[in-house]
Amino acid sequence: MTLEDYARQAQETPFEWGVNDCAMWAACWWELKRGEKLNLPAYHSEAEAHEKIAAAGGLIPLIESQIGLSIPPGQPDNGDVMVIETSVGEMTALSSGNGYAVARTEQGIRLFYCRAQTIKGFWPIQ
Repeated sequence: MTLEDYARQAQETPFEWGVNDCAMWAACWWELKRGEKLNLPAYHSEAEAHEKIAAAGGLIPLIESQIGLSIPPGQPDNGDVMVIETSVGEMTALSSGNGYAVARTEQGIRLFYCRAQTIKGFWPIQ
C-alpha cells in the first residue's frame, strides 16, 4: 500500500482518539510496512492522550520506547514516521518525502510543510 492510498483510506474513517488519531495512525502504518506492532498506551480522549505523552516525557521518548532512537532532525524519506511541531503542538505524522508531512487530524488528513526546525525527529520506514 502506498502512502497516498493509506491517506485516502483514512479520509473515509472517522477520527477517534486512541483508535485512529495521529499517533495510532502512524503506529498502524509502521505495523503495515515493518510488520512490527507498537504497544502504545491506551487512551480514549485528547486529555488522556496528552497525559500519557507527558508521562512518557513527550512524543519522541514515547515512540523511542517502542522503536528505538529517532534520527535527529533532517530530511526524512517517503513514508518515514516523524514527529513535527505544529501551531497546536507536537504531532506524529508520515513523511511524503518532499518536505511535507501527512498527518491524521480531527479535521481529516492534513499536509504540513516541514522546515528543518519543524521536524523534531523521525524513524525510517525502510
